[in-house]
Amino acid sequence: MGLIVTLPSNFSKNIPAIAFIAYIETSTAVSSLNVNTVSQKNYRGDDITFMNDPSQVIKVDENPDLANMFEHDIITTDGTTLLGADNKAGVSEIIGTANYLITHHEIKHETIKVCFIPDEEVSNGTEKIDLKKLDAKYDC
Repeated sequence: MGLIVTLPSNFSKNIPAIAFIAYIETSTAVSSLNVNTVSQKNYRGDDITFMNDPSQVIKVDENPDLANMFEHDIITTDGTTLLGADNKAGVSEIIGTANYLITHHEIKHETIKVCFIPDEEVSNGTEKIDLKKLDAKYDC
């Protein structure tokens, strides 16, 4: 199922728990070791070809959200490793938030359930979460 950690509430009254859930990349299709990133400055709206594997292309016509990235900086892999930024960002934000709450007792918070699961591509991790057992009214 994954890892579940509970950060107890520091409120004096009973408040529903919240769960923060993220997956940890486990894809075997491409290496996620020694990630090689490429920063494309001032994106101009064209297809993105991976520097070290030009056969891989992020096509604008297949990814309409790229239109929102015009003139922004975009970070990708070079095509030889898995960037995995979506899950790395989620895990980092959750750990950072938990750490902040643990070290700042003056901030009141409900019980927080932290749940890290194997990713959805390999093990369908989200299907294995028993939300009733997690006992959180809200999850994100």
